[in-house]
Amino acid sequence: MKPFRLSLVLLLAGLALAACGTQSAAQALKNWMSQSNVTTNLTTLVGDAHKVNVQLSDPHATAGNLHLVCAVLYLDANAAGAALPAPDSQTSTLLADAYETLLHAVNDCYAATTSPVRRSRARAELITAGGYIIEARARMAAAA
Repeated sequence: MKPFRLSLVLLLAGLALAACGTQSAAQALKNWMSQSNVTTNLTTLVGDAHKVNVQLSDPHATAGNLHLVCAVLYLDANAAGAALPAPDSQTSTLLADAYETLLHAVNDCYAATTSPVRRSRARAELITAGGYIIEARARMAAAA
């Protein structure tokens, strides 16, 4: 093969290999965000947590109301957790911590009908989970 032709073949092969290379961490996170609907799921979870907090803040909330809003939060937190892990380990950890803390809040919420201590603990867990969600959203926004 002539030197020019060989150089051209090597150049084209290099370009083809480069095109097959792995995507950047930021691009992998953006793709995961799109495919997993994580942004929508987090918005839903924040809304669910707000509804739970409203019921926990009302000393006259019935057991039925508390159980209903807590059941919805439970289902949505489990559904959101199914999308883990994220390609970014920090994002995965933040989201896993948020979902786990929300599930702890659900457990306390179920028992909170007659326990002001459990109501207070559930509300504190909702706040903690909210902090994890804020951090995860900031990390994902940096990738976008």
